[in-house]
Amino acid sequence: MDHSKNGFVSLQQAKNIVGDLKQSDLVKNKMGENNEVTPTIAVSDIVADGEIYFKLITTYYYVSEELQMLVAELKDNNNTTVEFTEKLWEYDENTDKFSHEKYFNGRLTVEREEDNGYGKPENIAEFQDIQVTPFGPGELHTCTASGSCCQFQGVTYNHCGANCGDHESAGGGGHINNCDACCETHDDCLQGRSNDDRCYCDENLNYCFSINSCPGDSIMGAGIRAAAAVAACDYEQYW
Repeated sequence: MDHSKNGFVSLQQAKNIVGDLKQSDLVKNKMGENNEVTPTIAVSDIVADGEIYFKLITTYYYVSEELQMLVAELKDNNNTTVEFTEKLWEYDENTDKFSHEKYFNGRLTVEREEDNGYGKPENIAEFQDIQVTPFGPGELHTCTASGSCCQFQGVTYNHCGANCGDHESAGGGGHINNCDACCETHDDCLQGRSNDDRCYCDENLNYCFSINSCPGDSIMGAGIRAAAAVAACDYEQYW
């Protein structure tokens, strides 16, 4: 993935750019039809080899200190949804922990307890590195730059990112979380393969991201989809 460009938008602006957004059952169930929470929304162009392959719409609901929800919808150039991720952080006073759930394309893939929620919009990984100028969208996330490892919430990945990992010029070493381990396995898989023969590796990495929840996993997953699109991977077969 060469780069992503991002800008904050209103719900109507997002619809003007990408059409109707898929409704989240998670958000509906937690907040009901009528709610007064205005979500923070960003639309990103996912670019590879100078071509836009996808748009990632990230919608974040900070309801309170005890309830947060994030929805990430990835659309292709036909405005067809190809990935739909929903995440929940909800405080449980009985355990004094936050219940964290992740749904990938409607299937519960992560369910665990965490000490903290996901914080206010300006502090979450998906929005933290967005630089919007008065004249238009800015660059999104350092992991999209050549030779850089992904950085989210002040944490630098060792294996996720362009030219990052044990076999590349940046990063390497032990993995920092499950998603970093996914990237390490992906890098090992790619060794000795041509770009035309990377589909199996990309399939496994995409699946690995889907069953783990880490800062920036939707953004990194979108980048892998774009790389797979450049390699003309068969989406019907692999996803």
